[in-house]
Amino acid sequence: QFLLDKNVQTKSINRLLELTKQHHFYGMQLDFEMVDIADRDLLTSFYEAAANTFHAAGFKISFTVAPVVT
Repeated sequence: QFLLDKNVQTKSINRLLELTKQHHFYGMQLDFEMVDIADRDLLTSFYEAAANTFHAAGFKISFTVAPVVT
């Protein structure tokens, strides 16, 4: 559901950026698990938006993705 809702994604990214600034972090590490391969383009789009936002504010961002094991 999260990957289908751009408004929730934007709010989440902005809140994470606020927390990064508030706590004087170097950046943010995002960790997604159990993401279906069919959602990879949605996940890539989310990460691109997050990376653009964090980089524009001068912060680093990295991403960990654990695949669904069948």
